[in-house]
Amino acid sequence: MNLVISNTTISQDAKGRYNLNDLHRASGGADKHKPSHFTSNQQTKDLIAELLKTGDFPPVKTTVGRNGGTYVVKELVYAYGMWINAAFHLDVIRTFDKVANDIGDWRKLRHQSASSFKVANDLLKLVREANGKETESHHYSNEARLINWALTGEFKGVDRDQCTSSDLDLLAHLQERNAVLIGRGLQYDQRKPIIKQYAMDWRMAHAPQLAA
Repeated sequence: MNLVISNTTISQDAKGRYNLNDLHRASGGADKHKPSHFTSNQQTKDLIAELLKTGDFPPVKTTVGRNGGTYVVKELVYAYGMWINAAFHLDVIRTFDKVANDIGDWRKLRHQSASSFKVANDLLKLVREANGKETESHHYSNEARLINWALTGEFKGVDRDQCTSSDLDLLAHLQERNAVLIGRGLQYDQRKPIIKQYAMDWRMAHAPQLAA
């Protein structure tokens, strides 16, 4: 989860805990709001004690060194925001809500891209069967590389779990268009320039959104 508050990126450790030192900078960096003051107050200690009862790992971890800092779970991020002031607390809440919504949208687009790829593959198999041809694994991989080429400019594999929402949206669009072209009986070489043009048209139509 990429969390940015007040133009400050909040880093995370391997357990997904958030860097309280980054949050301190995002809040304005006042001495009275140092992480050590927050973690040492009784209300925070009580909350940490409750979190220890239900968590799978410590809710707070402090590391030293170049990339050191105090890392805390999300519940303590909310508590820290509330401890600072109402405005910063609201900024924290809205930022987490936006990230959660973005993740939800990404998951929907990831599912859509997987579904449209399956539809295109199913149509490919049906069309080839109608023409008395068998469909082997390399036929499917050729179709995947065609779509990847329209997306990235290279005939190579793409880890779709690492794609952005806009990339997934474009992938689903291209796969849906490719399925239509396959259903119309167009051969691979005929579809290739059309799919490339579809990608260019999509990017032109979505340019304002991509730049935002």
